[in-house]
Amino acid sequence: MIGPKNIRSDGILTFVQSKTGGRAYVPWSNPLPEFAEGWEDEREVAKQAITGTGETFLAVASKSPSVKGLGDLIADAARATGLKDRSAHGLRKARLTEIAQAGGTSHAIMGWGGHTSLSEVEHYTKAAQMRRLVGRERGRNLVSPG
Repeated sequence: MIGPKNIRSDGILTFVQSKTGGRAYVPWSNPLPEFAEGWEDEREVAKQAITGTGETFLAVASKSPSVKGLGDLIADAARATGLKDRSAHGLRKARLTEIAQAGGTSHAIMGWGGHTSLSEVEHYTKAAQMRRLVGRERGRNLVSPG
């Protein structure tokens, strides 16, 4: 379960990512890193969407929902907000891609996503780096990050 007990005194939410077994670090109440500037409003919306009043942030009918059940719940919530064809993994991948496109380092992606090796995040950074390399002319980025 991820809940208030996972927020460290420095304002970073930490938990073990179930897919990789790696520890993830997500800015919760601390200042966002440079690559995440402009995500403050999004972070506040996410905080308001969860209860956070008990042991866990996400209250569900089942006392111990399965990983698949939780994934389905997240996908349903994404659809309800207009995000089509988004799974929990797809939302995670989209955020990690945004970090790479915003200039976040491989280690930043590892930390945010709970990856345990640089090879796991290389596909995020490689595509973003190639876009940056081919899109520069006299220091100007000619390719939008999207």
